[in-house]
Amino acid sequence: MRGKALKDYLFDRTDPNSAQVFSPAKIAQARLKKVAIVTRKKEESLQKETKKVQRRQQVAEQKALALERRRQREAEMDRKRQMKEARRQEKGIVGRFDKKLNVAIRK
Repeated sequence: MRGKALKDYLFDRTDPNSAQVFSPAKIAQARLKKVAIVTRKKEESLQKETKKVQRRQQVAEQKALALERRRQREAEMDRKRQMKEARRQEKGIVGRFDKKLNVAIRK
C-alpha cells in the first residue's frame, strides 16, 4: 500500500524555477518532513479532543454543582416553610386555648 505522494514535501515552493533534483537524501528528508507534519497534526487533534473532553467534564461538574445548590435552596425553603407552618399551628392552638381560657375566666 502506497502512502500519499511526497510531491508536496519535495518541491521548493519558495523558488519554483529551481531545478528539481530528487536525490535519495532529498527523498529521505521529505519523508521525515512528512512524518513530522503528520505527527504534529495528530498531536494537535489529540490536544483538541482532550480539551473538548475536559470542557465537557467541566460543564457537567458545573451543572451538577448548580443542581446541588438548587436542591439545597429548595430544602432550606422547605425547612423554613415547615417551621413557619409549625409556628402558625402552634399560635393557632395557643390562640384557641387563650380564647377558651378567656371565656372560662369571664364566666
